[in-house]
Amino acid sequence: MLNKLDVKSWFSEGGIFKTIGVYFIVVAVMFYILWLKDLIPSVINNTIPKIVSDNKLLVNPVHVIDISFALPGMILSAILLFNKHNLGYIFAAIGLVFTIILTIALVAMVVMLKVKGLSDETSVAGIFLFLSFISTSLLVLYFKRMIKK
Repeated sequence: MLNKLDVKSWFSEGGIFKTIGVYFIVVAVMFYILWLKDLIPSVINNTIPKIVSDNKLLVNPVHVIDISFALPGMILSAILLFNKHNLGYIFAAIGLVFTIILTIALVAMVVMLKVKGLSDETSVAGIFLFLSFISTSLLVLYFKRMIKK
């Protein structure tokens, strides 16, 4: 049903959609690197990743969701946007909102780990805040491209 709508006609032409597509790919690659730097050495050494064993989990659910759904979804959204496909315009807003919520949640997690004395690493909170700001800015620009009818 959504694929049959001419969503592309709801927006004025502009470079913001390619910018959003590039942003999605950059964010996806960053998170793939972040998660895989923990996982690849464990796979090579046939060990359990420290983040999994320390928390007495079978797997890290964040890694599973991101690597299997969220990050491929961002890349797919970017490809659809590059091709000016109707679904790309729909997925762009969803992806930006998801990224805003995700980065704010990650900032809260980093802060709580610091408060509880479980981690001293707080520099990543700044990176996540920056990503949240960029995502919010892109979402505002996305909606400004909508044509008023």
